[in-house]
Formats: sequence, C-alpha cells, structure tokens
Amino acid sequence: MKTMTSHHPRPWRATHVITWSRPGRAPEIDRVMLDDGVAYTRAEWRAYASAYWELVDGRWTAGGQATPGGAPGTVEIVAVPPAAVEA
Repeated sequence: MKTMTSHHPRPWRATHVITWSRPGRAPEIDRVMLDDGVAYTRAEWRAYASAYWELVDGRWTAGGQATPGGAPGTVEIVAVPPAAVEA
C-alpha cells in the first residue's frame, strides 16, 4: 500500500465507487479518489493515511488481495462520471 506523505495537491473528489458484496451480508460501499494508482477514501485522504484500495497493472486490489482480507465475495468498481463528482 502506498502512503501520501506530502501536502495534497488538490481536494478529494470521488472518482470511483467500490461495492463489496459478501454472502449473507449487506454490501459495503466505498467512494474513493484514484490518485496515481492509489484509491483513497475521503477519511484516508484527510488523514494522510495509507490507502486500502489500489489499481496496479489494471487490477484493483484491497490490501493486496482481490477482496478485502481475501474473504469470499465479489467486488464491483464503477467510475463516477465527472459531472456527478461532489466535493
């Protein structure tokens, strides 16, 4: 996982919505901003924290795995159209 260590060059803006669905549980939804292959939630961006989601060589990973914690389930990633982006 990469960490943002310098001052943010721009404000956080959602670029993707990640939905993780697991059997028998409600889906978990994260809005993230993709920045140089790293997908920060608003909280991660504000805290200058390591991002959990990344896009490496065209493959999205959660902590280096296909699903969070490698748990059973499916992940869907949808790009947010620029006109729909909120501050």
